[in-house]
Parts: sequence; structure tokens; C-alpha cells
Amino acid sequence: MKTWKEGKLYRFQDLTPQGRADARLHFDKESEAKKARYRFMMLSQDDLVEMLEGSYGPDLNEALNDPYVKRLEENIRRLGLQNPTVGGEGMHRLLAQARIGKGAPYFDIESD
Repeated sequence: MKTWKEGKLYRFQDLTPQGRADARLHFDKESEAKKARYRFMMLSQDDLVEMLEGSYGPDLNEALNDPYVKRLEENIRRLGLQNPTVGGEGMHRLLAQARIGKGAPYFDIESD
């Protein structure tokens, strides 16, 4: 995985190809994704679980035990996480990271 500096703002073109794809999905227009800035942060396990609880509510346990998430967890354990989640895209990666129990790298989106 590329080395990211916690707290640093990155531009759209700095993201990995998957990160750019995630950013495009977050916005209605690609031009908005390109104008936004992306702050890299490491979510603690507690913050990650809190974020997931906010997104999934009472369905979180079911989401954590989804077969796809379990396979993704195995891949991340074996190969490492290749693409941090960008905004609300890549939630399966966050779920897999929560199963691993070490928090997760994450890009928070800052736009005008």
C-alpha cells in the first residue's frame, strides 16, 4: 500500500485508482470529486465501530458476518489493505477492518 501521512490533505489525483473510483461514486459529478480534498486519517477501532454503528444500526452484526466481508477480511489479512476507504464508499473494506480489530485507514472528504 502507498504510504499516506496522517492528517495530510491529498488531491484527487494523489489517490489510488480505486480511491479515485470511490471518490467519483461519492459525488454526482466527477468535477466535484476532482475539486475536493481528501484528509487521510487512521480510525481507531472504537471510532470505526462507532462509524459503522451509525451507518448500519441494528444490522451491523449481520453486515459484519456477510460472507463477502469475511472473504475480504481474509484477503486483507493475507495481502494487506490496498485501498483506504474514501468517504462513504468502500464500506465493505471498513467492515472487514472492523473484523480484524485494528481500526482502519480512511480518507475524510473536504469539499467547498
